[in-house]
Amino acid sequence: MHELAIAQALAELAEGEAVRLGATSVLHLRVKVGALRQIEPEMLKDAFDMARAGRLAHSDLEVSLTLPIVRCLHCGAEERLDTFDTRCRACGSTDADVSGGDELELTSMEFESDASPAPGPLDPSGGAGLADRRRDERAAGAQADPSAAGDPGYGIAH
Repeated sequence: MHELAIAQALAELAEGEAVRLGATSVLHLRVKVGALRQIEPEMLKDAFDMARAGRLAHSDLEVSLTLPIVRCLHCGAEERLDTFDTRCRACGSTDADVSGGDELELTSMEFESDASPAPGPLDPSGGAGLADRRRDERAAGAQADPSAAGDPGYGIAH
């Protein structure tokens, strides 16, 4: 079950980013998984439930599945591949180019902080009391290869 190793890597990444940002908790993680990775989204969510602790104790994981695109090299037809049969539905050719569907990306995280911000136009409470602040960190293009992601390194190694 490689979902558990991936869930643990996600938890470690989120915990590290929460520490770096000074957040008290991680509320939500969004992950994009390509169908060719053969990761079962529900199993990944269950594994994440087992792996979460500390700042992630009450976080949830949203997993979106992406399908590869198949382009027939004979007739040029393109379609999303929802099975492992790459035969062109238009002409029957098996000469095809498959792209995408192998993603494993941590696309965003939501954090919570106990810090009360200074009063300002975005803080109608005037800064009094516990302010619920959420920060949406986007890691556009973070790939499974951390060296390709650049800093902050949201790539998921497994």
